[in-house]
Amino acid sequence: MSARPVEFKAGMESVDLEMINSMLDAFSQGSYFQAKFRRDEEKTRKYCEGLLRKLRTIPRTNDYFEGVDKYIADLERTRDMSRTYLHLDMDAYYAHVEENDNPSLKGKPVAVGSMDMLVTSNYVARKYGIRSGIPGVLALKICPSLIILPQRMDRYREVSAIIRNQMQLFDENFISPSLDEGCVDITNVLKDNPSLKSTDIAKLLQQKILENTNLTCSMGVAPSPLLAKMCSETNKPNGYFVLDKDPKKCKEFVSTISGLGKTRHRLLEMLGLNNVEDVLENKYDLFYILPETHRDLLFKHALCIPIPPQSTQYFLLRKRTQISKEKSCKEIYDENDLNDLLENMYLDAIKMLYNEQKIAYGMVVKMTDFKLNVQNYPFSLHSAVPAPVIDQDGFIVRNKDDPTPNDLVPENEITFQDNCLFIRQNFFTVAKTALQWAQVRSVGLRLVNLYELE
Repeated sequence: MSARPVEFKAGMESVDLEMINSMLDAFSQGSYFQAKFRRDEEKTRKYCEGLLRKLRTIPRTNDYFEGVDKYIADLERTRDMSRTYLHLDMDAYYAHVEENDNPSLKGKPVAVGSMDMLVTSNYVARKYGIRSGIPGVLALKICPSLIILPQRMDRYREVSAIIRNQMQLFDENFISPSLDEGCVDITNVLKDNPSLKSTDIAKLLQQKILENTNLTCSMGVAPSPLLAKMCSETNKPNGYFVLDKDPKKCKEFVSTISGLGKTRHRLLEMLGLNNVEDVLENKYDLFYILPETHRDLLFKHALCIPIPPQSTQYFLLRKRTQISKEKSCKEIYDENDLNDLLENMYLDAIKMLYNEQKIAYGMVVKMTDFKLNVQNYPFSLHSAVPAPVIDQDGFIVRNKDDPTPNDLVPENEITFQDNCLFIRQNFFTVAKTALQWAQVRSVGLRLVNLYELE
């Protein structure tokens, strides 16, 4: 089994993906990342096989078939093509912010990330096959002239706030799931300005973003958020695509199955289903084996039935559930350098905790060595609250029935100063004793089980 394959991205039209994936596979042999990928694949495979076993008991009766047909017909009747959504996707966002701030980078292959992993690349780099998800070490072998820059999240958030301000001019309740994309409901704008077309609004928003940030973006316009997102990928970079509201044209556009998540895609692959027509032809089997939420999403997508966003999706700022910091130690030359890095990480995390006006009742220290071995060290920061439970991939295992820190700790029992002291003691103890300083590839600090200060 190979490492996670590199997939096509805009700007990679002339790239030999088979060669790139072969290099990635050879590079990742025996690494932590490949082991994690294998575990993820195995978990997905077992889940899908469990669903497929249900086919043995599928009822082959007229009543069952009629029930599925009625379900599909009822879905068809819910189709509402009256709204118009515009999805905005910034072009190579992090890389282009870096180019803006340093014009000497323009025209050169640039990526943002680390020697461990790239998070994005500009379109010059993509011509070589460099994109997110590739280790920086491998990327330099593919393109020796590649310039790799560290992430500057504060700067990307600053520019993203300007972009979001422009989106808000068209829809106060716009959705912005990440710093470089957003979905705007332009239905009311079109209604209030009958002389405008959706293309006019797309061009206007593109122009406003360009004027305020000097960045380009691609846009898609369609009668549903998912279709609009798919449309935004059609004419990258700095283009737009408008999908007609005709259900027939929408179905023609959605010939392939995308935007449904890795697990559902794997299941459809195991069933030999490659497009939406295959989904509809196998509706009786899929209806029986899929959980209700998965089933509704798949059939609505296949039938081009718009799925309006839920009200909870409209919040620009989600409630923070953890504070996370991770730093590479490749520029560490002695123990003093490591101490400085740890001090800066600790202060950054505490500053975020203070700004959020919260206390952390749990923490996890992550240590990675140069063989990519990863060890997580969870700690409780209060005797009444258990330490976080970590799975083998470093994710915190949560049970919906577990009590929250609010349920376990009396109010005002711990001060912010004491909390900071406990965090510092645990963090520095692990970071300086788990590995020799010369063996440390990266250090991570996560503050979890956050509790609002009174």
